[in-house]
Parts: sequence; C-alpha cells; structure tokens
Amino acid sequence: MQWVLELKMAGVQIIWFDADLAAAREKYLSRPSGDVSLFDAQIERIKRTKLPEGLDAISIKTLSAKGRFHSFKYISAKIFGY
Repeated sequence: MQWVLELKMAGVQIIWFDADLAAAREKYLSRPSGDVSLFDAQIERIKRTKLPEGLDAISIKTLSAKGRFHSFKYISAKIFGY
C-alpha cells in the first residue's frame, strides 16, 4: 500500500476501484487459482491502512452486491466526467 501513498505524494490523481466485498470474494473464489487467504490478507491490509481515506481519490464501485460489473463506459464516465 506504500506505493499508493508515494504516487499521491508525487502528484498523481488516485483512482480507487472499489467493490462490494462479499461479491468480490465470491468472484475471487470462482477463479481456478482463487486462494482465499490471499484475498483476505489484501482486504485486511486495505482496512488496516484505511485506504482510500485521505487520498482525495476518485472512488468507483466496479462490482455490485449482486455480482455485476459496471461497464467500461460507466467507469470511464466516472473517471473522465463524460
């Protein structure tokens, strides 16, 4: 997570891709190599560092609670404002 903070300090506009955690975990588990301990460890690191709090990031929810991904068009509009 340190590299995210370093990018922010360098002036980069951070874009934080968020998701419903339960749905994201299910998607992760559905992968052939989905080792749930890796997913859980990453989520724990994010929670411990409280990211994206304090980053002034553009935050975009990419996966709904129903397990549906938003379209590229939707995500682009959130990033670029069109």
